[in-house]
Amino acid sequence: MTKAWFYECGPHYLKNVDWSIPDHRRSIAASLVKGVTVLEQDRQLERAYDKALSPDWWEFFDFQCIETLVDQVDASIFGAVFEYNPKTTPNRHYHIPPNKSRPPKYVIAFRGTLLQWLTLGQDIYNDMKVAFNEMIESTRYQISIQVVRSLIAKVNPENVWLAGHSLGAAIALQVGKTMAREGCLIDAYLFNPPYVSIPTEMIASRGLNTVLGTSKIIVTIGLGFVKDTVMSTSTQQNDSFTQLSPWVPYLFVNQNDPLCCEYVGFFEELEMAKSIGLSSARRSLYFKNSLGKLLLGTDGGNCESLHRFPSACVVTNLHPMKNDFKLAHGIQQWWACHTDWNTKRYEFDR
Repeated sequence: MTKAWFYECGPHYLKNVDWSIPDHRRSIAASLVKGVTVLEQDRQLERAYDKALSPDWWEFFDFQCIETLVDQVDASIFGAVFEYNPKTTPNRHYHIPPNKSRPPKYVIAFRGTLLQWLTLGQDIYNDMKVAFNEMIESTRYQISIQVVRSLIAKVNPENVWLAGHSLGAAIALQVGKTMAREGCLIDAYLFNPPYVSIPTEMIASRGLNTVLGTSKIIVTIGLGFVKDTVMSTSTQQNDSFTQLSPWVPYLFVNQNDPLCCEYVGFFEELEMAKSIGLSSARRSLYFKNSLGKLLLGTDGGNCESLHRFPSACVVTNLHPMKNDFKLAHGIQQWWACHTDWNTKRYEFDR
């Protein structure tokens, strides 16, 4: 890697940023996440000051890194807080639209799993936390939620973004869900967020996918109804799942990535359940329960599945690429300059 690495592979073409354009916001959020990964690599390789490669990934967009989030076990940097400061490059042109299309004051970004010797053990340990729906018990989550709450105490939630890739997306998702339940809706940019399930979306037959989706809805709702009846619980009182419905995070998925592609089918099943006339209470039963949990009789430590939430704006990368997991799961695809994006917004009506 050279000092000009960002200018070789990053979105350096964004010289005139328009914050009202979704492609620009997506590319900048992905760049900040990449910056956290390079920041940790700088630390491991002792690249400091003028040798560091990470600052270009945020300074190009007029952000400053004001805080790093450090894992208490391996001392690795897993996240960072960036503050927007356009005064650092006064000659750059920005189109600043009103209201929610304005740039955020702060972005809290989280890197994905870094398969290097100094981070491998602790990163995989946290990956397992995701797999078993125990992210809320992770020290990385505990550190992150404290940082977010301290920022929200200073500025309005609309001035704060969450961003993360893979494992980092799982941390951002858990933080976002927690804050949403407290009535604080934060924009979240989740790149290749892990969905712990068999990736049925990679099945070639669309007809078979539809049959599988319908069957899952019927069986899951049926089992969930029996479970809730036996436990004498109400689906309409204190439903922590439907409380999340006003929060609409941005999910960035690739259908060739088995770790996140199932989100496409998950939200399509939401639409399917609505189209066949199921009430919001019945749909909530399906979405807050996983079929595996119900069949096994487990409750995931009384925690709902991390990847289950009722509303989202799903952006799918449809750009042709080889069957290469590294490309399909990589962060670099999200600042690529092409038009092969499919965007669909799903909102759960109570």
